Amino acid sequence: RALAAGKGVVFICFHFGNWDLAGTMIALRGYPINVVADSFEPRRLNDLIQGLRRKRGVKIIPLESAARKVVHALRQNEILGLLVDRPSRESGVPVRLFGATCYLPAGAATLALKTGAKVLPGYLVRNPDDSFRGEIAPPLEFCPSGDFDRDVQRFTQMMVDHLAEYVKQYPDQWFLFRDLWPEEETVSGLAWAT
Repeated sequence: RALAAGKGVVFICFHFGNWDLAGTMIALRGYPINVVADSFEPRRLNDLIQGLRRKRGVKIIPLESAARKVVHALRQNEILGLLVDRPSRESGVPVRLFGATCYLPAGAATLALKTGAKVLPGYLVRNPDDSFRGEIAPPLEFCPSGDFDRDVQRFTQMMVDHLAEYVKQYPDQWFLFRDLWPEEETVSGLAWAT
């Protein structure tokens, strides 16, 4: 239904659960999905990982050359998968996450506001019996104020608030590969946070 508007979909999640399997499941259901992904070193490792993703129908957009390709995917009315919990103090926007400020990428909000693409949060987690449970939420409803920079921050905050609810349900399935919060911040709201 979100693709019916013809402006593409931005599918957002954190590094949470099995994000690669989530993209694969979307592709296996016949939906065109593109994901922005880091390139790995050495090149053979990158070829292996990205090759496995492509083999399952997921189109890979390298992070270092993503700008035009993400817009093209949305203009083709395709799905663009973005992991939105990669800290970026230099180019990100400040958001509150579990009671502390961090700086997260503005890309998902910027793309949605500029293209009219729908934003769908979701996840795929492993259950104790080794089965999986996934959810794709309805599109986030955001009303722009006309102040673009403020709207990007507010929309990013809305996305983070939604995704944080998934982390609260399954805190053991969130993978923090990088320091998310500045050292001086105190983080609350997670069962394992101190």
